[in-house]
Formats: sequence, C-alpha cells, structure tokens
Amino acid sequence: MRGSRTVLREAGGAIPRPTRHDIPAPIAESPPGNGDAFYAQSDPYYYCGPVTFYVSGGSGVTVLINSYPTMLNAGAFTLTPGQTATIGWTEGSPPSFVMFGN
Repeated sequence: MRGSRTVLREAGGAIPRPTRHDIPAPIAESPPGNGDAFYAQSDPYYYCGPVTFYVSGGSGVTVLINSYPTMLNAGAFTLTPGQTATIGWTEGSPPSFVMFGN
C-alpha cells in the first residue's frame, strides 16, 4: 500500500509515542573520583537496580567492570546489582559521564 503506515493499536486506540517527558532523569551527571570503584547502590547514587552509564571524551580514559579492563575508553556500560565499575583518566579534564537507572 503506497503511502500507508502501520500503526500499532491497543484496545481501540493508538499506542502512545514516547515524549521527552518519558526520558528518566539521570542518577548522576559527573564521574566518580579518578580510579574510584562505584556501583549503583553506593554513595552518592543509592539506586536499587541495574544502571547504564555513558562515558565519552577525556584523556587516557580506562573503564573497568568488576576490575576487568573493558578495552574501551568510551561508550555505554550496564551494571547489574553487585557489579562495580572504575573509570580512570590521565592528567587533564575527566570524561563526560551520565548514569541512568534501567
């Protein structure tokens, strides 16, 4: 069918599309201390559940999950309850960091 779009329907109505208000507020927007291990339930986050954090920029960035190097210096990383992460960087400014609850 030319020009038509399939719309998912739920009980007689269209399924609502996500809006900017559906995006959760970040748990944290600044990285923990250089080389400090952290987890979702640790001070100052106190979030019970899995989290995803995003790292980008910075100089000489290393990301470890449960003390194991990820070999990545930027990207999205998910921690389940009980897992820890460590972000380290060399001299200069820290990387950009934001963490959301899943």
